[in-house]
Amino acid sequence: MHAKVFLLGRVAVVGSANLSTMSVNELEEAAPISDAARAVSGVRLLIENLMQAADEIDERFLRRIEKLPVVQVQRGSRRRRSDSRNRGPG
Repeated sequence: MHAKVFLLGRVAVVGSANLSTMSVNELEEAAPISDAARAVSGVRLLIENLMQAADEIDERFLRRIEKLPVVQVQRGSRRRRSDSRNRGPG
């Protein structure tokens, strides 16, 4: 699972749900919601640490990631395939 983490004022949400049709209709998803001070401060600290460690999204970053191959998951399968149309040089 790769979690989605939200801090909405004094409420923390940590879950697995995606905003997709598959997530709504086919997958089992969970997203506990808490207003407990310890949970909220933990989520706030996690978000602050991730922001400090993150790369800035600037023109140089965008040029670099444009060259990465695109990998798509085929519907109904966990097998992945590369999209050769979006491969960079080399």
